[in-house]
Amino acid sequence: MNWYKLDAIHDTLNHLRDEGITEAPLPALDTSPAAGVEEEYVTCLREERGLSEHSILVYRPHARALLSTIAAVAKGAALQHLGAHEVRQFLSVRVAGGC
Repeated sequence: MNWYKLDAIHDTLNHLRDEGITEAPLPALDTSPAAGVEEEYVTCLREERGLSEHSILVYRPHARALLSTIAAVAKGAALQHLGAHEVRQFLSVRVAGGC
C-alpha cells in the first residue's frame, strides 16, 4: 500500500473521530504480572519520589523493557525476587549497547 493512501486513511479516521462518528480504539489491557509491577513502579515514582510526568515518560520504557525481559526468561516467577542486582545487570547490558 502506498504511503499517501495510508495518510488519507489516517486523515479520514481522524476526521470521523473529530465529528463523533467513530471512537478511537481502546488500547489492549495488559493484565500480566509485569504490567502490575510496572504500574506500582510508576505510582512510586509519582507519589513517593515526586517525579514529573515527563520524567516518568523517560523512565517507564526502561522499566517495561526490564520487566518484559525478566518475565520472558523466567515466565514471571522472578518478578517477585527482582532486586537491585538484577536492575544493575540489566542496565549495564543496555548501556553497553546490548539492548
